[in-house]
Amino acid sequence: MSFRRILLVACGVVLLLATQLWIFVPSFPRSLLGWGALVVLGLPVSLLIEWIGEESLSARFWARRSAASRILLGVPAVLVLMGVSLALVWGVRWLVAYA
Repeated sequence: MSFRRILLVACGVVLLLATQLWIFVPSFPRSLLGWGALVVLGLPVSLLIEWIGEESLSARFWARRSAASRILLGVPAVLVLMGVSLALVWGVRWLVAYA
């Protein structure tokens, strides 16, 4: 593996950890177990939310719909996605704060 690739991977990991800390700021980890929960649960949950959003709002599904049906189906889909994301983030935030 080249030095540039290692540097890019390291920057990506630092960016993901910084994003996790920014999301979970009120629940900043105070123990080693809390830090473990942030890394072990926070990063996969963040990537899961990204994947769910990408798959559920992908262009190939919505491209075959009319403009009216995109609005009628898209708004509830986004609201459900937001609810699922909020529940996942709240769960990890609670674990980080009380671990």
